[in-house]
Amino acid sequence: METIPDLRRGPFRDSLRRHAICQWNEINPSGLYVPMVVGVADRMLTASDIQYEPPQKKIRALSKTAVVMIAGNAAVHSRVATAVWPQLGVTTSNTPTILDAAEAYAQGLSEYRKREAEQLILKPLGLTFDDFNAHQNDLAPQTVDQINGALRRFRIEAEAIVAGVDGLGPHIYVIRDTGTVDCHDFVGFAAIGIGASHAASQFMFAKYSRDWDFPRTLFLAFSGQEESGGCAGRWSRHRYVPR
Repeated sequence: METIPDLRRGPFRDSLRRHAICQWNEINPSGLYVPMVVGVADRMLTASDIQYEPPQKKIRALSKTAVVMIAGNAAVHSRVATAVWPQLGVTTSNTPTILDAAEAYAQGLSEYRKREAEQLILKPLGLTFDDFNAHQNDLAPQTVDQINGALRRFRIEAEAIVAGVDGLGPHIYVIRDTGTVDCHDFVGFAAIGIGASHAASQFMFAKYSRDWDFPRTLFLAFSGQEESGGCAGRWSRHRYVPR
């Protein structure tokens, strides 16, 4: 019979390298279902071309009911989160839905990406987005194609999971750096970061369902982290598989 390991030390503490999150419903002592979300995050921060593991979390509150889990350039997320917090009323009585929080964060990422693209691609040519849109007909077709291609390919290497529970139940949203929002409520899990596909495969192979109980769900979440950690070149000595 498997025993529950101490998650505060040993291989579990060191293996939290990528994100995996899943939703489930637990029965409280009164016999009622309580909607919840389980999240697992690493401590590896990326700042430009530097990576290190400070003793801090990569899960932060966006509102009273929503949290954001980040992957990619931490400097980008710092800018976006600072701009989004006032909109979501973290320190007020305002309680937006989880979708509101996800869309606000996605809008913040999209606006940041647009500013960076303008600064790095258009400004060296003496243009702004307004200039480029207004005077495309005055430019050589090859130049317009090259600029449009560069703008489409531009990435800020940042993505996030926004999750939480509101009046409609538990929710999981994945935000890409393009500003798109993908809802994973029906699937019941999501993963981001360099090991996302490996973490997600653990949920698929285990045939994860939102009806799983908490211990089984927690084991699977950490198993997904173990698998994604291997993708990053750091395998743990232990592997726990929920039964």
